[in-house]
Order: sequence, then structure tokens, then C-alpha cells
Amino acid sequence: MKELMKEWRKFLNEDASFFGEKFLEYKSLVDNGGDPLWSAYKAKLREIGRGSTRVVFELPDNGDFVLKIINKEEISKTPGEDPNQEDVEDRHGFTIQNKRNANMYEADIKIQIDNPSLFPKSTEHAEDYSWILVEKVEQLTKQEFRAELGLPDDINVLSILTLSEMIIQAWQNKENKTHYSHQYVAEAAETFNLDDIDDEETEANSSLDDATGDLDTPHDPDDTIKMPDSIIQDRKSATETTRENIKSILKNIQAVRILSLMAKYNIQATEFKASNLGISKLNGGKIVMLDTSMWDDKE
Repeated sequence: MKELMKEWRKFLNEDASFFGEKFLEYKSLVDNGGDPLWSAYKAKLREIGRGSTRVVFELPDNGDFVLKIINKEEISKTPGEDPNQEDVEDRHGFTIQNKRNANMYEADIKIQIDNPSLFPKSTEHAEDYSWILVEKVEQLTKQEFRAELGLPDDINVLSILTLSEMIIQAWQNKENKTHYSHQYVAEAAETFNLDDIDDEETEANSSLDDATGDLDTPHDPDDTIKMPDSIIQDRKSATETTRENIKSILKNIQAVRILSLMAKYNIQATEFKASNLGISKLNGGKIVMLDTSMWDDKE
């Protein structure tokens, strides 16, 4: 597979016209010393997205690929400094190298081979990774995101974030059977290889009780105030709803693979959201992750 990818990129480098005249124009401008970002505007490419580290442009004569170019339009963290100089941080705390690294991770053949079908296909890239050319995917709407995961239409963003965080932490703490996440992800033991997880009360419940208050809160050895049954029932109901929602998410195998990847690479749960996921035509209509938000120097 690795050799196939190398041959594919070799072919593309030899015949970049595969991507259309506008890409050739852009590549020529940069190869002749043009700034990667300003050259995109000069070639009259249309900006379709912008983040802290990169700006995304579409190619008017090629609807299958987009350019992701490092974002050089941020202000510096320290007034008077140029955020586009090496080792100078912009207002988000990113250096130019961090921004190149974001492209480097996305274009990394090894990550793509180790985690097939989880990312848009990457093709060409600049030697310094100031730009990369990747497959264009259709970003999910919030409604499509919920539908893909089998979640209720009215579940809010914060709740989905909490569910994602529980799944990621269950994977990262699979050897710690007392971790709070296990009581919620226990029914997914087969998916995560979380053997011998007790679905009953565990030490994990103690951490939750610390945050929310014990069901029975003693104030005096002879005078214990018991929480009303209705509140206890509501809490049990909320716990069960959480479990059912997690089970729904884990029925989507592609979601499981993406969340497992996030656990492996310590990618924040906030990246598992509609705006960072899309449908890939080249991966057979599967969900893929648009941005891993990894930008530290590669080891």
C-alpha cells in the first residue's frame, strides 16, 4: 500500500495537470517564489474555509480536491512582533512551523496507511508543507451528524461532546476498571476490548458522587436526610439515557474507528463534531475526519 501511494504521488508530480489549469497556475506562482497564501488569491482561487492554522481554497476547474494553505493572516500574541517569522506565536499560540505541521500530519502516508479510510485522501504537497492538496469532502450538517450517530434530533452540542469524551477516556483508561467512564461504556466492552467491566456500582461512582452529591447525604449520625425518590429516579434515568446514546454512537463502526484514533493520538474530543467531519466519495461514502488539530513537532 505504501509503495502504491508513492507511485501515485510520483505520477501526480509528473503530471500535475490532472488537477486542472488553476492548480498548475497556483503551483507555478509558488514555485517561482510566490507566497503560498497570497498566490492563492493572485490565482483567484475561492476561499471556502478558514481556521487558526490553515485557509482552504477550492479549485474552480476541479471539484474533487482542495488546497489547504498555512494561515498567515493572524496577528501576533505579542504586539509589534511578526507572527509569520519563525518561532513567533500568533494570537492562538501557533508558530508558522505549527501550521506546517498541521499539513504534515494530514499528508502523512504512514498515518493514512495505519488508519485507512479515516481521512480525506491527500495527494501533492509543498516541500515545506506550506500547502497540501487533499480530497474535497462534503461536510456534515448538524442534523446529518446526529443522524449518522443515531442520536436524538434535540441533543445539544455539549451533550455530544460529553459522550465523545467518555468513549475516548474509556479507551485510554481501559486498564483502569474504576475509571468513571466504564459505567457508561460497559455495554461496549466487546468494541473496546474492555473485559470484566462491572456494570454495577464501582469506585468510579464515587467520583461522580463527589461532583453531584451522594444519593444519601449524612449530616448527623442520628439524622440522615434522604434525597427524594423522584430526584434519584431522574439521575438513574439520565445515566441510562447516556448509556443508550453511547450504544447508538458505537453502532457506527466508522465513528468507533475515528474515536479510537482520537484516543490513540490524544486528539481532543472537541474535534468530533459536525464541522470537522465529512463524507468521502473516494472512501465509499464513509465519514472522515477533516482536521486532527495535531501541530506539535513530529518526533
